[in-house]
Amino acid sequence: FSSTISATDYSISNGRTAPEAIRTPSEIVMFGDCAMATTGSTPTGTALLTPNGVGMMTTYGTVHFRHSGLANIAWADGHCDTKKFVGGNNALKVGYFDTTTRPFDPNYTETSN
Repeated sequence: FSSTISATDYSISNGRTAPEAIRTPSEIVMFGDCAMATTGSTPTGTALLTPNGVGMMTTYGTVHFRHSGLANIAWADGHCDTKKFVGGNNALKVGYFDTTTRPFDPNYTETSN
């Protein structure tokens, strides 16, 4: 299948970023609810959680807001919370909660997005 994820992906589970090396672990996503929006009427499963601008089949992220419009997110420091749908596929509630890549990129700077 088609994928837009490459060597520059923002997944911290990419084998290049050790969780203990993250400078701001309370601000970086470790894992959470995710799915892919395809052409069908139901989302498809995926193990990759991606931000807006990155994704598989589409590029508006893979966060799945399956809990009354909310998604459960676990952060690199161990805390969990819920995030509200900001954009993406409104019908399937698959998309993103932040318009930047900041929550997914341990090396994010204001000029990197």
